[in-house]
Amino acid sequence: MADCLDAALEKEKLEQCPIKPDLVADWVNSQGWGYVAATYFLVESALKALVCVHASKVCRTHSLSTLFRALASFDRDRTAR
Repeated sequence: MADCLDAALEKEKLEQCPIKPDLVADWVNSQGWGYVAATYFLVESALKALVCVHASKVCRTHSLSTLFRALASFDRDRTAR
């Protein structure tokens, strides 16, 4: 039953999407870019919070590598796992 409901909701989402298959060859793949941007923002916010809590400084950059380097070595080791 849950599979049928999931399939119906997925079909409904695809019908409401403004991207049509004949306009973009990989139209299904292009729908995932919103998740990429949201994930980047989530990771950036989490790293900024860790830096702020542990290093007591506010980072005003958006570069994930710069934020990661701003973490203390103990936090870097734990985060990299």
